Amino acid sequence: MLKLYKYHKNPEKLYAHDLVHEDADFVWATYSDENMDLDAMFFDFSDLEKYEKAIAKSAEYSYLYAANYLDDRFVTGEPAIAQNAYYAFHYAVDIMFERFRRAEPLILNSTHRNAYLVAMERYGDKV
Repeated sequence: MLKLYKYHKNPEKLYAHDLVHEDADFVWATYSDENMDLDAMFFDFSDLEKYEKAIAKSAEYSYLYAANYLDDRFVTGEPAIAQNAYYAFHYAVDIMFERFRRAEPLILNSTHRNAYLVAMERYGDKV
């Protein structure tokens, strides 16, 4: 994907800027370093913070944003994360280090059940 937004002096003035920046896939592909190319070394990834609302629509990108950029909870994205057992499990174990009560019914009915129970017991937060 060509990342023309980073080359434009004022991308906010580009046609449909507001619309595309509400799309989690577009925001992640444009502003994350996951698909970094040589030109991206000079790009300011703090731009992701401006688009947290779009990122929060996706369980995957909310988890990745919390894990790779914030290194902390991403509360705005938790409703989306809670809808996906895989990301909810990893969010609870890798980021929250405690029970993810909002997602527990989903996690406990998934293949991640036993690992979640063991992790929560290890954290002293029994389910």
